[in-house]
Amino acid sequence: MLTDEVAFLRGHKAELVERWERHIQDAINPQFLADQGFLGRAALAPLFDGIILALESNQYRELNRIFDRLVDQGHLHGIGIRDAKELLCSLPVVAQQVLDEEHKGERGYKWVSRRLAAGRESLKSVYSKRTAEPLLNVLRGHRAAILSRWARELPTPTISPHFAVVSAEERRQFVEATFAICCRLLAGEEERMSEPREGEEQQKPYFNQYLLDVIPFFKERGFAISDVMRAITRLDVIAEPLVFSAYEDDASTYRRARAVLGEASERLASAFAEGYNQQLMRDYYNEVSIMLHRIKNKLTAVPTSLQTILPQVYDGVHIDGDTLTAENAKYLQQYEQLRTDSLQSTLAVLEEVTGGTDNPPPDLASGLAELMGEHQKLTDFVTENHEQISAIKRKLRPDAIERVEEFLTDALEGGQLTADLTRELQDIQNELYSREPPVWEPIDLREPLKEAFEESLGEARAKEISYKLGVGDEEVIVFGVRRQLMRPLAQVIGNAVKYTPENGSIQVNLERTDGHALVSVKDTGIGIPEGQEDLVFELCQRCTNAQEYYREGSGTGLYHDRKTVRLHNGDMWVESPGENQGSTFFIQLPIYNHKKD
Repeated sequence: MLTDEVAFLRGHKAELVERWERHIQDAINPQFLADQGFLGRAALAPLFDGIILALESNQYRELNRIFDRLVDQGHLHGIGIRDAKELLCSLPVVAQQVLDEEHKGERGYKWVSRRLAAGRESLKSVYSKRTAEPLLNVLRGHRAAILSRWARELPTPTISPHFAVVSAEERRQFVEATFAICCRLLAGEEERMSEPREGEEQQKPYFNQYLLDVIPFFKERGFAISDVMRAITRLDVIAEPLVFSAYEDDASTYRRARAVLGEASERLASAFAEGYNQQLMRDYYNEVSIMLHRIKNKLTAVPTSLQTILPQVYDGVHIDGDTLTAENAKYLQQYEQLRTDSLQSTLAVLEEVTGGTDNPPPDLASGLAELMGEHQKLTDFVTENHEQISAIKRKLRPDAIERVEEFLTDALEGGQLTADLTRELQDIQNELYSREPPVWEPIDLREPLKEAFEESLGEARAKEISYKLGVGDEEVIVFGVRRQLMRPLAQVIGNAVKYTPENGSIQVNLERTDGHALVSVKDTGIGIPEGQEDLVFELCQRCTNAQEYYREGSGTGLYHDRKTVRLHNGDMWVESPGENQGSTFFIQLPIYNHKKD
């Protein structure tokens, strides 16, 4: 039976030291074991005992002496401070592996597992603070100055002008949160549990909570990973002169401080990059999944409909279906020819009998005999091919033709939707593989808005729509990617023209309001049914009246448009009094105060 972690460690010493040695060699730094004069394999067993003693008695004096020597001399052997900390903290990790392999499920397993985790956290906290305490004193002592400079430098070319799309308050919150998590990383406290947020029951480690806050914020605003990584690691640059000033007479302390700060900022930046990439891929796969699901739903009915309208054999029974076959067409052609011959014979006899020709009056009996002969041919054909003729007549009934027409319409819509969504998927994939980074720059929003307006000018004139644009004489500068912003502007204007009947009206305006540029596109078109205002922005969704008015459409345009607008720290919405009462689409973007930033 397991008792506690110390008894477990001592009882498995030989196995653990051997496993620990392999872990150091493979996962930490083999240089620890290469030089017998520095550490070497022979020193692992005594070091194992030292760690056990420190955990058992909470006395770290002797272990501190060993750790300090590893840190002070490690750089001469290609060993960093992080390696030294990981060397000590990895013993409980290796012990957990052995515990899982040999004792999982036994009585006392969970207790020992928890104690091993607590031991690792204790070692990490002790030696993180031991190496980082001088640096933490500098950072905390100059906190206000560091945060002020940090926030000020974010929207500059040194880091990224993209930070101009977020407010000064949001920049301040970002640097404060990043400063706080860096301090926790330095102190080895990043895995401690934060207080649960409002509406949340479970606690999260501080490190995870930081990433959960920061990654969506920057992803939704279209930031490049490199922009945010530069912003995170900027703390290292800002703190360096302060650290040098504090420890210029103590080279060892200065070296430690610089090393641990670089390690912390690098770890945080790398974790952000990994999480950001994972989120982007999750979003991509989610969008692809929705599109494929829409295609599947649209095309699933096609085989069933084909089974209904096409001739086939099912369980040995012939089912004729609703469509005319080549064989049906052959019989129908013969039937029509016999009817035509019979009718022509009838007309010929009538004309002769009534004197409708220049020929002398015929023998009536002979004429009737000829007529009866043609009629008999038709009668014999119908009798002989009764089933074929009946099937043809059934297939020509309005209900059968309606089913065929409905299927062909569904198949056409399914094909168009498949083509549209496939093209959308290809565009998304091309963007993922694109090597050309988006160019973020100040843009006078009047210019792309005029271009978008002129794109639909011809169609508006053809429908005799009253089509007006109001942009004013004053420039309206936003910060963004020009080619990306053109899409939502062109989409809302193009949709207004498409869904506005002839002789309607469309008014496009651009104005400044509360530090934002506001584009409005007001039309007298089909409007939005009550309660469907948000539906128009969902992926692969369309309003019910839009589907009836204009059957084509994949339901992806406005979804991607609002996504693009939000990547530019803006928003997009629609207002409508109701169906057939017109609508107004709004696009709002923050004004770029380039003179201030």
